[in-house]
Amino acid sequence: MGTEWKNKEYYETLYDGEYMSSYNDDVWEYSRAKVIQIMLKRILLRKTIRSVCDFGCGRGRTLELLVPLLSKEVEVWGVDISEKAIQHCKQRIHGNFLSEDISTISLSRTFDLVINSEVLEHVQKVEPVIANISRHMAPGGVLLMTTPCANPLSADWIEDRISGGPLSTMDGYVLFKISDPPEHLRRLTSTDVHQLFQKYGVKMNIYFSSHWVEHFTQKALMRGIPWMNSHIPGFWRVFRQTNWVKFFGEIGRVDWFLFRRLPFGSGMIGIGRKFKS
Repeated sequence: MGTEWKNKEYYETLYDGEYMSSYNDDVWEYSRAKVIQIMLKRILLRKTIRSVCDFGCGRGRTLELLVPLLSKEVEVWGVDISEKAIQHCKQRIHGNFLSEDISTISLSRTFDLVINSEVLEHVQKVEPVIANISRHMAPGGVLLMTTPCANPLSADWIEDRISGGPLSTMDGYVLFKISDPPEHLRRLTSTDVHQLFQKYGVKMNIYFSSHWVEHFTQKALMRGIPWMNSHIPGFWRVFRQTNWVKFFGEIGRVDWFLFRRLPFGSGMIGIGRKFKS
């Protein structure tokens, strides 16, 4: 883990591999995708969307959740610092994709829907990114944002305290020793998110993914497997044939419906609306 800014070349190396290639290879990512789909459908029911831009689109996996829900007339844009990530987007999605710095790019237009998913923890400076996102939102436009959460009492928070965390960051935020990978530079609290976006004219409603249910169910099951395998013939063989990502990911959806309004989240999903002048 490090708190130093990872440059473009670092992310090009990551995207040479399978970095952020799918929502289906990890329990938390699978759960997040299901929640994002729910929230996108709610947005589309309440607002007519004619244009969308994903700031920090990566390989385009979030846009791939959205595009099948849109009419063919909707303009789709994506911006990411990695040229290799943008190449993946162009191969997978019909739209306009640019390899640029999302904190400084100016597209000279605004969008009805802006996406910023799992990005704020990566960028060198978080406030310029939020300011630029706001500039690209049409008056009354909608933002879908996700990012890890530093609020107390989540599963991540407890494990971090047991391990001797958190770490302080150069910009005054924190990192969790166990849960945050090397490319993460900070975790924001829900208060941080509210205040930062409010400053740039975006009012946020924040929901939480605590990951309590699938986190501890998964750990309990994995620790219990040796006992179950010795008492229930063939248990391990059956378990290995199970799609465990989907199994625990669906448990994560239960977590979402039970605890999404309680602030002890390991992750946040925010729906923002740009103030009308």
